[in-house]
Amino acid sequence: MPRFGVLMVCCESLAWALASCCDKELLHVWRTYSMRVKRHAFRMMRQKAKDTKRRKAAFMKMSPEGRAKGKIWRVWAAMCAERKRKAELIRRFSPEGRMKGACLRTWCAEAKERKRQLNLVRNFAKRMSPEGRAKNSGLIAFKSRPPAWIPAMCDPSMAESSSFSRDGFWVTHTQHRVRQSVYASPVIRKGVHRFGFRVVGSGMGLVVGVADASSMYGPGEAPAWGLHLTHGAMYTKFAHSDKR
Repeated sequence: MPRFGVLMVCCESLAWALASCCDKELLHVWRTYSMRVKRHAFRMMRQKAKDTKRRKAAFMKMSPEGRAKGKIWRVWAAMCAERKRKAELIRRFSPEGRMKGACLRTWCAEAKERKRQLNLVRNFAKRMSPEGRAKNSGLIAFKSRPPAWIPAMCDPSMAESSSFSRDGFWVTHTQHRVRQSVYASPVIRKGVHRFGFRVVGSGMGLVVGVADASSMYGPGEAPAWGLHLTHGAMYTKFAHSDKR
């Protein structure tokens, strides 16, 4: 630290000595430089003081007296924690604590019941609104349709542009081969292919999905998963089973 003080004193004395023989601009530059030197010296002094304090604390902590003091502090903290835990148990299992716990449990049950009833009222209001009624009737009509897609194969418009497999699940476009084919190109890994077909009737829309033909299953027996883009329904076909 003494050398930093000597450096600052030298800078100040040199600055005031040059004040009489230099112009104002040069004096301003020199004062700015001296202030920067002062700031740097003060930063180094603070850093050195922090390092000294840290080393002193570490030395005191690792000394025999510091170790004994730390052990006493740890034992005291453990005793305080144990005392606090026992007090909490006594307070919890006392008549007042048990009554308070019962009140809290009753209040939580009532709050859950109020929340459930409020959700029921909100769902009923949404369902009975014009949009909710239309959506509910559409879902009921969609659920009541047959799960098979045989009526789609009987549609003349589909028969002209597509050919179906024997199980009724695969479809091949005869007019737009660049759009889709039976197996198309693998999209995830070898043997996993995409497909798509159109559904007519009450559940009109487009179904797209993937099929896993990487195992020993044949073209008509591969498991497949499809998603209805309009209604959001999931179509699933397992191997060696009928359409679902």
